[in-house]
Amino acid sequence: MESTRVATVVLSEAGPARMTVQIIGGLRILRGTTVLDARQLGGCKPRQILEILLLHVGTPVSKDRLIELLWGGCPPAEARPSLESYVSVLRRNLQPGAGKEGPLRTSTGGYVIDRDIVDVDLDQFDRLYRAAQLASPSEAYPLLLQALDLAVGPLLGDELLAAWAEDERRVHAARVTQALILAAETSATLGWIDQSVTWASQALVGEPLNERAWTS
Repeated sequence: MESTRVATVVLSEAGPARMTVQIIGGLRILRGTTVLDARQLGGCKPRQILEILLLHVGTPVSKDRLIELLWGGCPPAEARPSLESYVSVLRRNLQPGAGKEGPLRTSTGGYVIDRDIVDVDLDQFDRLYRAAQLASPSEAYPLLLQALDLAVGPLLGDELLAAWAEDERRVHAARVTQALILAAETSATLGWIDQSVTWASQALVGEPLNERAWTS
């Protein structure tokens, strides 16, 4: 299913404000009245750097790991200065005027997206799903509805060729299926049979042979 949602990114002149980014479906960013998409971040490599960091929001990613992912394990001799140049380009497009004080920070030996000012839909999905797994059925169901409302398309829908993106996409798709199955099981426990059948049917679209989905 194709996503038409738009991420909201707000940067004030006084400093970085809270940022909300969506990477489920296409990458979309709104900065004030300016809308940015995957084509407006300075090129392929700067965009990919941002996507990798967003997948690990709040956790530093080393320059060596970024180089390995960006060049598929076969980096050019000038990979490190090229990486640093791409990051500078990304910062100019993502957080103009903020320099290194915006949401994209330099960490020891790498870079990190500041989780204190950045909300990522993938991270929110994962937190809601984990909370639902630990909750009672009546508490879990609304959490699952919120999580599945975020799962409106393939993860990193603009990044179709990179192997690392496909790996992350498979992991996320499997997690969405598990959330659908949990929603079906929770609905059944609550006596909502129609909803249970609907959720189980959606789970089977992604994994036709999933036994839990068939028995939900």
